[in-house]
Amino acid sequence: MHSARKFNLSAPAVALTACLLFSGCGTPGAPMPPSLKLPDPVNDLAAVRTGNRVALTWKMPKKNTDKLLLKGVIPVHICRKESSGPCVSVPTSLALAPEAAGGFSEDLPPNLAAGEPRTLTYFVELINKNGRSAGPSNPAPVLAGQAPDPVANLTAKVIKAGVVLRWTPGSANQAIRLHRELLTPHPAAKGDQGPMAPPPDSV
Repeated sequence: MHSARKFNLSAPAVALTACLLFSGCGTPGAPMPPSLKLPDPVNDLAAVRTGNRVALTWKMPKKNTDKLLLKGVIPVHICRKESSGPCVSVPTSLALAPEAAGGFSEDLPPNLAAGEPRTLTYFVELINKNGRSAGPSNPAPVLAGQAPDPVANLTAKVIKAGVVLRWTPGSANQAIRLHRELLTPHPAAKGDQGPMAPPPDSV
């Protein structure tokens, strides 16, 4: 004869057994912290100085640090620093939309537009509604100090190999940046005056 054995299982034990056999239950993970909604930092800031004016350009981010799409305009904080000194805030109330082309320009204060050439570095920082950020942008350096005198007597001559430029430099050991722009004439509208204007319609 075969003996029969009886097992008395409590309700919790039955539930645990069913969980292990059928659903692969595991321990719930730790709750995720709430999003701080910090915009991703700018990583393509560029700065150009022309005379005593500095122009900044960058691209606003699309998402925040939690990889969520940004919504609404984002306040932009700008600062500049000399060498290893503190980053001094630049007065501005700039706020831009996500993915917008960012831009800002300022005339250098007198103390930064005078003296020997020295490095001046700009940063931008994107602020959330609680006044926090994910950190400053990449550094964008220019030179502070007395701007070099402009070149004079610029002339251009077309030769077979290209174009020859000549000028009188404003100062010795001056770095020169050349700009070239292609100019195309607009087609003359009907009725325009001048030697290139189309002939009038015959009547």
